[in-house]
Amino acid sequence: MSTPYDLYIRFLITTGVSTRDDIDSKLRELNLPGGGNYLNKAVEAQEAVVTQTLPASIWTQIQTKRFSGDFMQYMKVLEVDDLWYMERPFRDKEPARRSAVKLTYDINQDPQLRLCMSALLMKGMPPAELSQLLSVRFASFLREVHVALYEKYFFNVRRMTRRDWKCFMGYCDPGENNIYFTALSEPLDVLKTELELPAKVSASETLQYLLTKSYQKAKEYLAHSTPESNKEAREWIASVVQLVDKYEKYRSGDATDFSSALQLEFNFVEGEFDTPDKDVLAEISAKIKKDAEEAKAAMEDSA
Repeated sequence: MSTPYDLYIRFLITTGVSTRDDIDSKLRELNLPGGGNYLNKAVEAQEAVVTQTLPASIWTQIQTKRFSGDFMQYMKVLEVDDLWYMERPFRDKEPARRSAVKLTYDINQDPQLRLCMSALLMKGMPPAELSQLLSVRFASFLREVHVALYEKYFFNVRRMTRRDWKCFMGYCDPGENNIYFTALSEPLDVLKTELELPAKVSASETLQYLLTKSYQKAKEYLAHSTPESNKEAREWIASVVQLVDKYEKYRSGDATDFSSALQLEFNFVEGEFDTPDKDVLAEISAKIKKDAEEAKAAMEDSA
């Protein structure tokens, strides 16, 4: 069983947080879903990874809080070294990484920003593009590094299967579930619209979808010969007729726009290109031949 924040759970275990209640408390501090059998299985899986990876000497360092030079090497192996730069005594080792991690933690305290980022990560949007899009929407200081860290530790969709998503969404509130379901089942532009982000919407494609659905509904009610179904069928047929007219209008408009754009491309190449006449070509050819003969003669003399 996996969660999008498996690595954060693994990090908590390396800090000495071991009980389910303590881990659940840490998750809730960052507004991450916790509790239940789902979390228990996820914690067990991460405990097994940490136990199999760390030698006794590193466990001793965790318990005594006295760290030696090889400690961070093991944290890199476990892929949790970034978060350790927010912990003592590593806070002053790499200030830039510590600052990046701090802002990444803060993302979890902004529900709308976190939801947008998580949903777009589910659609596979690259961190560089995602950071630019959300920086405009939320006027934040997000950079690619922050998105990459958030994805790695708090919303790594590559660790998730459909079954994992089903379990995970069972612990999310209805609003989040609606957005996550949209991310899993709808195109990117539909998701952007749900998140109130700039999106491209094709009127002809939208009308085509509605026309198809209305046509299917009309056929469904026509298959039943009852007063109620006949009434429904007439209403759906009326919708189909209206949508056909609108769809043909927008589709022809799209075709006209495409033709105009294509004609514009050709307009750029209507001008004639100057080409050298025969005398100029002959002169150039003779010069090239002469230069080649002189170079050959020079090589023979030097030999």
